[in-house]
Amino acid sequence: MTKKEIVDAFLSETDIAVVGASRNQRKFGSVCYNELKSKGYNAYPVNPNYPDIEGEKCYGNLKMIPANVKAALIVVPPAESGKVVNDAIEAGIKYIWFQQGSHSNVALQLCSEKGLNEVHGECILMFAQPKGVHKFHRWIWKTIRMLPK
Repeated sequence: MTKKEIVDAFLSETDIAVVGASRNQRKFGSVCYNELKSKGYNAYPVNPNYPDIEGEKCYGNLKMIPANVKAALIVVPPAESGKVVNDAIEAGIKYIWFQQGSHSNVALQLCSEKGLNEVHGECILMFAQPKGVHKFHRWIWKTIRMLPK
């Protein structure tokens, strides 16, 4: 699959786990979680530090989500991303999106070895029905031909 095909397939999933969701509204995991929910996605918060986020059950890891989730957005430090990918493999996740700054070489290698479709180096907010600054940023990238092909 091309990177664009993976982006499109990821965003066509209605259920998306957000690993690194937070109660702190300033954290990017929280921003992504809330944006995805506001755009109609069934977003599942994943963070072992919280029993719930905004009244929704928060899961300790991807394997604990009861729904048949096939896509996970990872918003954690790179040192944690390899463990998250291992959890994703065990949970049957097929699509991984590493929010900018979240991937590690170990995590990318695991995705490659296990046949997971991954996106890295891209901001999900530029692709999931962007608005505001993210819509403008996408327009710029489209104009200068930097969007995934």
